[in-house]
Amino acid sequence: MIKWECSICWKKVETEVKPPLIQRLCKPCKVRHYTTLVEIYKPLGGFRLEEARGLLKAAKEEAK
Repeated sequence: MIKWECSICWKKVETEVKPPLIQRLCKPCKVRHYTTLVEIYKPLGGFRLEEARGLLKAAKEEAK
């Protein structure tokens, strides 16, 4: 297991593979980040909103 820190809250996390720097978020921070993205893309709509919703759904399932 490889130890790394969340880029937002600095919580220590262990995973089998160390994610790239931009993706180093713990589960609660990842859900909060993708929720913010959905709110940003809501007025514009389009494929980015659908992509953000998919990422948020995956993050929520992972956090359970």
